[in-house]
Amino acid sequence: MAEIGVIVSPQERRISLFNATILYLIAFFTYHVVYNLMIWLTASSFGIESVFTIHKVVYNTLHSSGLWSVDSLVIMFFSGPFITTVIAGVFSRLHTVSRADGGLTKLFYLYMFIIGINFSLGSFVSGALTREETWFALAWLEIPQIMMYIIGLIFLIVMIYIGSTKALFFYESSVYPNPNSPLNRQYWLLNVLLYPWLISIAFIVLLLLPDITWFTVVLLITPILFFIPIFVKSSLMKDIFEVPGKYNFRYYWKAALIFLVIAILMRIIFVK
Repeated sequence: MAEIGVIVSPQERRISLFNATILYLIAFFTYHVVYNLMIWLTASSFGIESVFTIHKVVYNTLHSSGLWSVDSLVIMFFSGPFITTVIAGVFSRLHTVSRADGGLTKLFYLYMFIIGINFSLGSFVSGALTREETWFALAWLEIPQIMMYIIGLIFLIVMIYIGSTKALFFYESSVYPNPNSPLNRQYWLLNVLLYPWLISIAFIVLLLLPDITWFTVVLLITPILFFIPIFVKSSLMKDIFEVPGKYNFRYYWKAALIFLVIAILMRIIFVK
């Protein structure tokens, strides 16, 4: 059983929470923009008049137009999950081969992988529940609604499984001294998973109000599917080795300021 040892101070926990939240917000917002931007570019390539906004892609071409076809719809609404899967694959490799003392860099790679999978597999879960985005592609392929629910359920289970395989990697990204301490493990998981997730939901919802879509709301919630098995598995894991020299507690003020400015500018410029 791990010894209690050095317990991180409240200030160190606040710093780690602040930094983790900024990194989580950057990852989620990046995928949100890339997902919708890919759909907009694909729609434009088919000649479908559309407008990219921070909330979603708005289509000006009438649904009765011959430009709307099975091919165009399927390619359009699958392009978002496709590009996010590709990006997630890149970051899956990066977080696997990154240095053991990567700390928050390794954590950011993990966020980019987890949230990327959320925007690919999770988009089908969200689409089945909200009848938006990927739901249109499946509907035009004449897939019954019950099958959409089954597809969403299968992907939901896959997301839970993926989360269970990433528990050790989240522990390896710990910037806390004595990461094997039960209390430090608990603080670390709360400060890099549960709390940033909750804060990010509140921030993104406020940023996108009043035009936030239910599709986006569900995508904000579904990362919990990755996190639950990590918390469950935490009590079963053996001790991890401690890497000295990576405990540099400082606020990521510059990253926070840059992200905030970009998010506000996009909220002002890319509106309906």
